[in-house]
Amino acid sequence: MNNAPIVNFNGAFLVDSLEVGSILLLSKRVLAVRILFHQSLNYPVLAYEYPAAEIYAYCFHARQNNKSKLEVYAPSHMIEDQQSNKLMPVIANITWHISPAFREKCANQFAAVLGGDVLGDETYPVFQGKPFALFRTE
Repeated sequence: MNNAPIVNFNGAFLVDSLEVGSILLLSKRVLAVRILFHQSLNYPVLAYEYPAAEIYAYCFHARQNNKSKLEVYAPSHMIEDQQSNKLMPVIANITWHISPAFREKCANQFAAVLGGDVLGDETYPVFQGKPFALFRTE
């Protein structure tokens, strides 16, 4: 994915739009999240592994604190989804525009997800359908 074109998203994640699911990466199912990114329009973006854990933990805490948006800068690789044959933005990394206090509140949940805890609960249930996307390259 590192050779794919990059789109620079600068705006906000819409907290209530978060979905927990998976992608197929080289035929291996990988935990992923899908969320709407708001600039002048809303764009669906995908994240997996480290960025997915970050998004999940921060959105979970934001929702508990009645925040509807999280301001971020998120450059994303444009990767062809083999299921839809469309380009899909996949987040490369995230620069969060949030307070250090908010980050600290999210640290335990973020660490738990990276440690293997499965995402999904009554707030953000796991999507039971087919994977969000299929990528044949890493």
